[in-house]
Amino acid sequence: MGSFTKPAENHLEWPFDPSSAMRVDDGDGLITPRSVDYEDQQEDRGGPDATGVYRYFTIVYEVPGDLTTVQFEVDLPDSMHETDLDVWLFATSGGGTQRYSVSFDA
Repeated sequence: MGSFTKPAENHLEWPFDPSSAMRVDDGDGLITPRSVDYEDQQEDRGGPDATGVYRYFTIVYEVPGDLTTVQFEVDLPDSMHETDLDVWLFATSGGGTQRYSVSFDA
């Protein structure tokens, strides 16, 4: 299961498709997500402009129980469009593809 968060309010168009943003490879190929869901929560994260509604994405994959190693990667968007001002906002860090490997060897 993977989980992502992003601000849900504001007037931002964020090119984020959670079903394709995270990919899991079982060694034989990519696994299709079993389900993709989200939940919106009101939060105050304690910083300037950090109070608002945040959207939490949950992506569930069915991975064979006998696997000892799973590799996954996440594509993090590095830009979004602010519709009220009609401007593009770009990340100064992050973005791109992050790759991870998890091993369950004893």
